[in-house]
Amino acid sequence: MSMLGLKSLPQDHRLSRAYRVCGGLVGVLLIVFGALALVLSGDRLLGVTAGAAAGIGSLLVGLVVVAAAAAGGNVAAETNALAGAFLMAVGLACLLVMRTADWNVLDARMTDVIVLFVVGFLLFTFGVYGRVGSGEPARH
Repeated sequence: MSMLGLKSLPQDHRLSRAYRVCGGLVGVLLIVFGALALVLSGDRLLGVTAGAAAGIGSLLVGLVVVAAAAAGGNVAAETNALAGAFLMAVGLACLLVMRTADWNVLDARMTDVIVLFVVGFLLFTFGVYGRVGSGEPARH
């Protein structure tokens, strides 16, 4: 049984590879953003804060998602779903501390929160829908 409790979904969904590839592409975008954020540390990149912490975090999440996409199957689906949930949780935490000077260590702004929610939701969606086509026999 998966960590998300999705054991009763149909197998061999025709779009499972597409969801895995899309998750991998989001991972590549996170890696590119992370690398650019480390180079442009302190500036804003496309309206998003490009600090060292954001760069390292994006690189790490992107590398994990790309590695999972290369592994495929349930690994990609579970990793995408968990990485998406993680990014949405980080977005929520940034939203909670946005107006505080002491707690806002990432210098988060509303555009950062929106990007974290959108990217997190995309990864979560690719993970949940990618689970239906793992190609493995159903476990009951």
